[in-house]
Amino acid sequence: MENRVEIAKQLLKKDSSFFLHLDPKANYLGRMLLDKHFSHDDFRNEIIWYYRRWNIAGKKLAANHDTIFWYVNGQKYHYNQLYIPKSEKSSAQGKAWKSVIVNGVRKSIQTDEETKGVPMPDMWEISMINPVSTERVGFSTQKPETLLKRIFDLTVNTNSLISDFFSGSGTTLSVAHKLKHKWIGSDIGEHYYSVLLPRMKKVLVGDKAGISDEVDFKGGGFFKYYELEQYEEVLAKAQYQWQGKDENQVEQYSFLQDQKLLEAIEIDYEKKNAKVVFEKLYPDVDMAETLSNLSGKHIKQIFEDKVVFEDGSEVIYDEMTFEKYPWIKPLIWWNSK
Repeated sequence: MENRVEIAKQLLKKDSSFFLHLDPKANYLGRMLLDKHFSHDDFRNEIIWYYRRWNIAGKKLAANHDTIFWYVNGQKYHYNQLYIPKSEKSSAQGKAWKSVIVNGVRKSIQTDEETKGVPMPDMWEISMINPVSTERVGFSTQKPETLLKRIFDLTVNTNSLISDFFSGSGTTLSVAHKLKHKWIGSDIGEHYYSVLLPRMKKVLVGDKAGISDEVDFKGGGFFKYYELEQYEEVLAKAQYQWQGKDENQVEQYSFLQDQKLLEAIEIDYEKKNAKVVFEKLYPDVDMAETLSNLSGKHIKQIFEDKVVFEDGSEVIYDEMTFEKYPWIKPLIWWNSK
């Protein structure tokens, strides 16, 4: 988890927030991890998510809450004040109170203005997903969409990009899509194909579960998904060679200094150049997207034999040599620049 938190911190905008949910067995470890990567002033709240459920008598108290840690990336973070209804016992039902100073003394007076309610506290009572609800997707740690909507309502503006580095069942992505936010999700595991991807495809065609009716979502939009090369696959295709430059044998015999993906290279000894043919490694590789991600350039047009970027540059697949396109070298060698 630490490597994802560290990378996430680097990617956060200056007005953004970071939320971490863990169960009671690990939440204290999460707090220490976040304190390591965020400053003391970046901590905002420890949110208690309280839910009702059937409790069975035992030799300990019933577990009816989870913890969500809220951190921000600096003090210019985006924040929307939320309210909850006033208590029925309140002496000013429907009316707002206003703080004023009279003769140097601060007092609260009742006004004729309609009340917004009470500023939202750090304990949220949000029901678990009903066992027979169509919102359930068969994932053990699935969160209710109402919970994620509350988080978005609190900290997200209209131009925000939502990222979930542990996408799980896809609740964050589903809510972000229904609220018309841009989003990026990532995860690893078989549930990506069996749970997350099918769920997001249902969202596109107008899935009515969760918050859909509340936000009047009727479907639409699109998303791209990538199957990225696995770390173990890279290691299996790397060529290990003894470097022998100093006495530290561990560092010298390290894949970080070696070639990788050699099967993708066609060497023309007469012309003295090396051509990259990724189809030899992955028959269904998306070269246009791969090159776009590597270069940071947006795609303008895709042809059968080449890709054209918005800045006017292009890459012709059959001419993809190191000599003509030296910036593709990191795809083949570790630590290439």
